[in-house]
Amino acid sequence: MNIGAETARLAGLQIDQLTKLRAGQMTLDQIERFNNLKPEAREERFGDWERPKPVSAPIAEIVKFGLLADLGIITVPASHVPGTYLSSFKERHQGGKKKSFYGYNDNVTDENFSNPTWVLKPGQKLWVRAYKQIVPGQTTSEERMAFLTTVNSRHTGAQGASLVFDQKRNQLPKGYWYGSFDEPERLWEDAGGSHRVPELVVGSDGDFGFSLGGFEDPWRVSHVILSFCDVPSGT
Repeated sequence: MNIGAETARLAGLQIDQLTKLRAGQMTLDQIERFNNLKPEAREERFGDWERPKPVSAPIAEIVKFGLLADLGIITVPASHVPGTYLSSFKERHQGGKKKSFYGYNDNVTDENFSNPTWVLKPGQKLWVRAYKQIVPGQTTSEERMAFLTTVNSRHTGAQGASLVFDQKRNQLPKGYWYGSFDEPERLWEDAGGSHRVPELVVGSDGDFGFSLGGFEDPWRVSHVILSFCDVPSGT
């Protein structure tokens, strides 16, 4: 990194910001709202990820999701114990001085995500792919779950997302949220009645987060779907 160039750029931005404030083109309230955004919100609005181009096909013909990355095969380790894996995962990545995640939702626990549709077992292999939304606007969890059905995906919940981080994090394209979906009744329900979807967050700068989205909320193009499928025969 060229420190001198970065310092000069920062000074230029500060001067530009002050000029806009004095001219009434920007307000202190606007600056304060930006500074108070959570890292995920800033990444979604201003991150360096590719926005989809508008499509003009009839709605019935629109394909809404396309492959972002083929992550290959993950293997459930021999140390994987259902009911304890998420706590050991957090201890390994957040328990020491050097933490793997800039943000980690403390509700990602074995207790809250104790009943995924597909329980991972030691030695099991799964083929993992990430699919992104390729139409503009928003999609629903029901649309995303329907798409997962078309690719015969297993629903592994937070446990699957944690294994992706352990084994494939360096292959995840930056600037996206990677959701590991499941049936709503198998997801943790918060105090507000929202069923929460585990998400790995990969910032444009390469930093990681482990977050929870809302199943009942709409999803944007920056939110990607993780797919866990049986390994094809002969692979």
